[in-house]
Amino acid sequence: MLRHTQCRVLVAAQDQRAEVAGLDAELPGLDHVVIRDEGYEDWLASFPATDPDPAIGLEDFYVIRHSAGGPRVGGT
Repeated sequence: MLRHTQCRVLVAAQDQRAEVAGLDAELPGLDHVVIRDEGYEDWLASFPATDPDPAIGLEDFYVIRHSAGGPRVGGT
């Protein structure tokens, strides 16, 4: 999914550290892997509190969701 969506940043929980280790080397477009561990809040607070307000066009993707789907109701 990360390759398909051309993901540039991955934020993962600390308990997923082993699963995401090395993905930045495998996926050329993945620029950052951020782990939400005990240092995450301090890391986050080190950035300016101002909104960078990047330009977003009507054709830009902003949310991509993948789903395995759910159970079908009333059918096969």
